[in-house]
Amino acid sequence: MRASFTPEQKKLLQGQSGKLANKHNCSQTYVNLIIRGEREVNSELAKKVLQDLESLIILLTPDSPESQKNQQ
Repeated sequence: MRASFTPEQKKLLQGQSGKLANKHNCSQTYVNLIIRGEREVNSELAKKVLQDLESLIILLTPDSPESQKNQQ
């Protein structure tokens, strides 16, 4: 399985790879490969990174209920 983010989602995730790499003790390149869909999400680390990326998309999407809740 590979991540399949839309171009808009990829744009939202720009600049987040360094933070996630530090959190998961991996490289920014590793996180970017997952974002671009160039790396299989088949290891525990890749699954955790993908889960965090999906959570970030929810938080960073301007129209999502979660992001509006965090702004209040």
